[in-house]
Amino acid sequence: MWTVRRGFPAELVDVDRRTPLALGGEDTDSNVWPLCSTCHQGKTRQDFGFGTASL
Repeated sequence: MWTVRRGFPAELVDVDRRTPLALGGEDTDSNVWPLCSTCHQGKTRQDFGFGTASL
């Protein structure tokens, strides 16, 4: 499970869609959350069936 952590510098945080638009997610505020760049990469790989990132 991906977690949101407080205290990351803004330049290390990405805005991620909980459910990607390409997978039926909605373009709403409730479908986005901040993730650190590393977690965002891993979640995106998992979302699209490439397993988890080895970072």
